[in-house]
Amino acid sequence: HIGRCNVPRAICKWVLTAPGGAFVVMEMSKELRVKRLVEDYCNEESLMAEDWVEKLKECVSLGLAKKLGGQRVKDALKLLDEGHWDQVAGMMIEYYDKLYKKWEAESQSSNVLRVDCPTSDAQRNAEVILQALRRLAEGEGDSQCSSAGAVPATQERPHEPEVEAAGCIELDNALATGENNELKFQGACHCGEVRVTATGEPRSVSYCHCSICRRLSGAPFSCQALYPAEQVELHLEVPGAQIQSLQTSRGVERSRCASCLAPVRASIFGGKLNTVPLGLIATWKQHTNGKDNPMKPRHHLYYKDRVMDVCDGLPKYAGAPSAGKPSRKGGGDEVLLPEVDS
Repeated sequence: HIGRCNVPRAICKWVLTAPGGAFVVMEMSKELRVKRLVEDYCNEESLMAEDWVEKLKECVSLGLAKKLGGQRVKDALKLLDEGHWDQVAGMMIEYYDKLYKKWEAESQSSNVLRVDCPTSDAQRNAEVILQALRRLAEGEGDSQCSSAGAVPATQERPHEPEVEAAGCIELDNALATGENNELKFQGACHCGEVRVTATGEPRSVSYCHCSICRRLSGAPFSCQALYPAEQVELHLEVPGAQIQSLQTSRGVERSRCASCLAPVRASIFGGKLNTVPLGLIATWKQHTNGKDNPMKPRHHLYYKDRVMDVCDGLPKYAGAPSAGKPSRKGGGDEVLLPEVDS
């Protein structure tokens, strides 16, 4: 894709396999890039325009808030008020550089060509890149390309499956296999700033009808996979990404992405166990090895607090059997309630 425009698959395939083609990485110093950004966005003519600084602040606070994270947005707005254009440009570059490295790592191109760009002049850089590509197509050596200001680093990459792309940050859920053939279930929050990885099979997968889960999710019930804490990892995907935590009951602390507020994990029993929203690691549907699906929900908890009946044939406990405490309405939490179709 180019921005938000999807490239037809046939054209994409032709670009990736064209003779002499390559994924070009322009190598340019941070100082030059900062200088170019300041000249483009904060030149004297632009700053004389009415409310120009306010428009820049609006771009940062609205357009990049989810990408940079709350604290970095505040820092950028303060720097803009103080006129430190170069520092703000540096912050933007740090964020986008991480994306560029991610895209390079995920490129389906069979060749990667690194081109040294010692200037910020677009026309000169274009000439250097075209010259480097011609030399690559002609099969000339590294030393010959270097004389043109290009440093090629071609490498063979294994065939990667074609993937539909629909935005600037692609964090599609994926089922992977780690060391010792362990299952790894992965997913990301709504904005993609926080990724969660759950390793191995969960201890349990439960629907929960308790009032707290209902209020926090806005849904009639929620569904989570239960893991030992050491088998769940959270990864911050972009600079400035943060996690917010809230203790919602004794022994339960829930974590959300600070930008989009999507739930990503809950810690229970003093941090010994973690629960992961099943809707986040949506790859459980892909697990098919002729065995029982480890991510398939197994029962309902706190069914006595339900706001709707569910007829799915799964056991329905009045409370949470693992707690071993009497329910508020009498009767043990391990009591199974009948399935009633209302």
